[in-house]
Amino acid sequence: MIDFEKSIETLFPVFEKEIEFLQEYKEYSVTVPLINISGRYHVLFELRSQSLYEQPGEVCFPGGRVEKDEYPIQAAVRETYEELGIKPEDIRIIGRMKPWIPQFMSVIHPFIAILKKDDFRISPMEVEDIFCVPVDYFFNTVPKEAYTEIVVKPSENFPYHLIQAGRDYKWRTVSMPVYFYIYKDRIIWGLTAFIIKIFSQKLKDEV
Repeated sequence: MIDFEKSIETLFPVFEKEIEFLQEYKEYSVTVPLINISGRYHVLFELRSQSLYEQPGEVCFPGGRVEKDEYPIQAAVRETYEELGIKPEDIRIIGRMKPWIPQFMSVIHPFIAILKKDDFRISPMEVEDIFCVPVDYFFNTVPKEAYTEIVVKPSENFPYHLIQAGRDYKWRTVSMPVYFYIYKDRIIWGLTAFIIKIFSQKLKDEV
């Protein structure tokens, strides 16, 4: 029988040396929390509180800003503890995915963790609800896919006279995929869906 947790540790090694980003970059950590329910691994998701300013009511992973003098792995554990109320010693980080830069001047550090206990005390200020999805659901489900475009728009006082082609310069447009998983009455999309898609696709080949 395949050792599920060992497979994750092999596929997503937790490297110790941190990648140095420019000081202006904002760094965030998120945790992909796994919990064993009756011998079957599930991914735990949060539903963001409606009182939050950013993305209220959306499905997400525990996570937040990496604070000053804090390593990303520490931020992942702290945010999981603060949002789910589970003690740090009951959060076992077993994997780490490659950092991802979803937009200019920010970087996301995704970690994979086993939650040893399920006696959650969620923070109502941040989390409205939690729910679990079997990991094999993502193995067997192809997400819906759409695209967004990132368009460069120079400022009004941009010095066109300093570049070749001036106002006729051909700025690049970047097309970004957006994934959607629909599980019962929950819609998992955006960054959360992007992370779980990469995680599940890579793990599926192993287990």
